[in-house]
Amino acid sequence: MTTGVVSPCGHTDAMNTTEPAWVESLGGPLIVVPVSVLPAWHGSTSSESTTPPDDYDRACAVDDALSAAIPVHGTGVQALVLADEPATTCYLPEHRAFLRWLGAESTEDLISAAETVLADPATAWDDCGSWTTDGPAVLMDAVASGSEVSASEPDFEQAPVPVPAGRWRVRAVHTEVDAGTWVGLVQLLPPESCPDAPSPGDGELVLQAWGQVTAWLEAHARVAAVPFLLGPAGMERVHGDRVHLAESVARAAPEDPGFVLWRREWVPLAATADDYAGAFLDTSTGAVGSWSEAEGATENTYPSLAAFLQDLADGMPGFGRPVHPRPEDAPLRDWAHANGFLVNDRGRVPSSIREAYERAEGHRE
Repeated sequence: MTTGVVSPCGHTDAMNTTEPAWVESLGGPLIVVPVSVLPAWHGSTSSESTTPPDDYDRACAVDDALSAAIPVHGTGVQALVLADEPATTCYLPEHRAFLRWLGAESTEDLISAAETVLADPATAWDDCGSWTTDGPAVLMDAVASGSEVSASEPDFEQAPVPVPAGRWRVRAVHTEVDAGTWVGLVQLLPPESCPDAPSPGDGELVLQAWGQVTAWLEAHARVAAVPFLLGPAGMERVHGDRVHLAESVARAAPEDPGFVLWRREWVPLAATADDYAGAFLDTSTGAVGSWSEAEGATENTYPSLAAFLQDLADGMPGFGRPVHPRPEDAPLRDWAHANGFLVNDRGRVPSSIREAYERAEGHRE
């Protein structure tokens, strides 16, 4: 049995009424991690706040949007955080939408309410930017690591997200449909379906990430070992040395054309002090790769210069927003736990829980 639902682009889709796979949070945000980089998502690595923040801290730090993309360290790939509420969630592939259980008597009531929200052109969606994935992903609790989720008998719930590779616009809404039903939706749309939603170009992303890198270098470069970012003279020197070395090796070992040390279209971006390892920009594709004397070159380590700089900035101590428990929130968290609300011990307390606490305290006065 299927029911018709009008998509945001105006056509009617069939919604399968088969029970979806729901994922419950232990109290923090849920996250959507591409399958290709699951091993690189480490979740919570400490019971206390860490510096720099761990992956779970970075997910908890999304406190100004219903959803947002964050980088998965060392991969150039993004994960999508479902923020604001630690709500049980499923994925509706027919609409490329995550349905969040904010309040409903039954699954049927919630899905029916979601149909209403999706079909209503007056729905007040929040623009949550964009998310780029290289293929199918997994919906999971952000506190879990990818290895835990990938285990043969995982301890954490998960649900497949069969989304094609690409860059998706993200929009979200939390809304009351009727007296007993609250719906949360996070929907993925092709970029061209939202022409009015501005999106930063690669140039702006590079400038933002580079600003973070240079700010950190100004504060810490004298006392920390960091990748050496090359200036124009350094780029010319390293490029010349690498081209000369590659040509010399090719002449000495012509029988091994598969071993690539360097190409002329590569521009070095960063290098160790001895030039034995570093990163380069492939001017023919826009991707960023890496090299080392021992292993040669690895292409497409990052999909763009912006992704390389953002990952560099995110990995520097002091970047990201450290999530420290606020002492003034301790009574609120204690009240939430005592009254059966799901709330994490670090990061933002959802607005609905804060409002319920304030109402309860108001009745006491």
